Amino acid sequence: MAEPANLWVRGVSRDLFPLLGSKPLLGRTLAASDFQPDAPPAVLLSYDTWQKSFHGDPKIVGRQILLSEQYPKPGQAFNNVVGVMPKGFYFPQREIAAWLPRRMPAGDLLGISVNVVARLRAGSSIEQARAEVNRLLPALERSYPESKRGWTLLMDRFGARSIAEYRKAFLLLLAATGFLVLIACLNVANLLLARASARAGEFAIRGALGASRGRLIRQVLVESLALASLGGAVGVMLAYAGNRALLWLLPTYLDIPRLEETRLDTAVLGVAIAIVFLAGLLFGIAPALMFSKNRLAGVDREQRSGSANSWYHAGLLTGEVAISLILLAGAVLMLRGFVRLASVNPGFHTAHILTAGVPPGHTAGLSRAQLVQRYGEILNVAQNIPGVGQAALTSALPMGNVVVGLNVSLPDAPNQLRAIDYHAVSADYFSIMGLPLLQGRLFGPFDPNRDQNAVIINRAMADKYWPGQTAIGQRFSSRPPPALPDFTVIGVVGNTRHRSLSGEPVPEFYRPYQSYFGPIVGTTLVLRAFGDPNSIAASLRQAIHHFDPEQILQNERTMEETVAQSIATPRFYTILLGIFALLALALTLIGVYGVASYGISLRSREFGIRMGLGAQHHQLIGMILRQGLLRALLGSGLGAAGAWALARLMSGLVYGVPVRDPLSLAIAAALLMGGALAAYYLPARRTAKIDPAVILRQE
Repeated sequence: MAEPANLWVRGVSRDLFPLLGSKPLLGRTLAASDFQPDAPPAVLLSYDTWQKSFHGDPKIVGRQILLSEQYPKPGQAFNNVVGVMPKGFYFPQREIAAWLPRRMPAGDLLGISVNVVARLRAGSSIEQARAEVNRLLPALERSYPESKRGWTLLMDRFGARSIAEYRKAFLLLLAATGFLVLIACLNVANLLLARASARAGEFAIRGALGASRGRLIRQVLVESLALASLGGAVGVMLAYAGNRALLWLLPTYLDIPRLEETRLDTAVLGVAIAIVFLAGLLFGIAPALMFSKNRLAGVDREQRSGSANSWYHAGLLTGEVAISLILLAGAVLMLRGFVRLASVNPGFHTAHILTAGVPPGHTAGLSRAQLVQRYGEILNVAQNIPGVGQAALTSALPMGNVVVGLNVSLPDAPNQLRAIDYHAVSADYFSIMGLPLLQGRLFGPFDPNRDQNAVIINRAMADKYWPGQTAIGQRFSSRPPPALPDFTVIGVVGNTRHRSLSGEPVPEFYRPYQSYFGPIVGTTLVLRAFGDPNSIAASLRQAIHHFDPEQILQNERTMEETVAQSIATPRFYTILLGIFALLALALTLIGVYGVASYGISLRSREFGIRMGLGAQHHQLIGMILRQGLLRALLGSGLGAAGAWALARLMSGLVYGVPVRDPLSLAIAAALLMGGALAAYYLPARRTAKIDPAVILRQE
């Protein structure tokens, strides 16, 4: 590699890859010999790492690469590349770049963090496996002291947790797709009914000339299926293009597992073909049965009166409006929720702030004093970059991927542990992030005698554990061992929404980074720029590279981008549901316009007579609009009832707005009825301009 890179690796046991049954693309997987204590260090690379870091070198197997952190003990070691896994193999998550043989036995479940992967026996269910684990758990707990009992083992299907938060949203989108298909089918039904109604005279003549009813039905079905096939073919092409366009437009930071692998496979095409065939059959046979029994006598009178089969059109139109309102109400609800979410005050400044991760790399084996010196030098390098106003360090960035917690106990309940979010920061962090000081003081230049055990807490922690009293001077302890000396509160700052904008502020506390270094995940630089923060990113990389050519930076981005990325998923759902709702609205209004135009054209004789008797244009238009408004109101009423009943499907997906929100329903209904009235008004105005003398002369 020309440049060093920060890679996440995972130590695995010897039976993992045989259990998974995955074959390598190049070389081999980790073998039993790689787990021997005296075996040379081996590494198995992921496909993405092979492509990005080694440029897809076909001779990578057998090469030696330098890993600065070698499990189980830190230190530099050359690892022998034994193989490359195929494209699309991610285990246990996509971020893992390589796998190493884990030679340390996982004996103490509480002393070392491990995940156990197992394959269910044929015929066994996950529920049976959970029951068996729960049956064995009491005996396993008895091997630990009583003070360390009370824990449990969680078992689930692999990958179930990573997609659980998306399952509900995608089921909602699937329901929206179904509604959209139904609206399209109702439109097709209205179109075919109108077309068949216009051909009622033709069917009557064919029947009078000897054509059997079965032959007439077959003719209509053939025509219907032919149209459906053509439409289905165009739809498949649009679906393919839409899928590619959607994946291209998706932001790279949208963390939805395997979303980029979506494609039109055999199953999807099969479902599409089945829907097209059923739609063509179902909505073709109805008009075929209806009009194949027509008789020549009376057909012309019924057509010209405009009364023939009008209730079919009205019923289908009402159904379209109802379904469209359900989708539109859901889209308005999600849009209102997203607007509220995006306007939430995160509790910190976002403008002119650049952040950059500083992974530990080869510093993992340094002592605390050496780390303090090194990070102090990195901070000084960043501070002296042109265009930087202030620089600070933090162990965990708000809205970032790292959340560090510490178990603490209060003096009034020493045996009760509370998990509190923890941050190791430098003195200028609060000024850069704009966290207001509410009580006490902030950290100054580090003094071991004064600040070694000093902490600053947020208002949420003060309100929760010391309500109605000053938090300054309060003490709490870290537990369990290795325990740190008691902490003393020296200041209280404002709350931040550290984990997400949708969550309420949680208790947090801060310590000087010189006092404690948490898990070996490196640190993060936080820089306030005088101008555009992106303009100092290149200078920062150059300065750090000049300070240490082996030290890399990662995830350089502005705080505005970080906050935007934290709401990327709800934004994606809102956009998708909004697209579905707009399509539903467009299809519905097209259907309304088609039915209105067809129905009004059949009533031209009636309108001519009314105008001949003195009716004014605005009176005819008003009469048509009242009839259209009645249908729209009926459909909107049914749709509102459906949206109210299905609102529970939106729970957990909308922020700050009740899922049964009358205002969202009212907005959706107003939009839909306004569009429906416009769709009725256009053909009504055109028909009202007809000269009644021309119509009556035709009679």
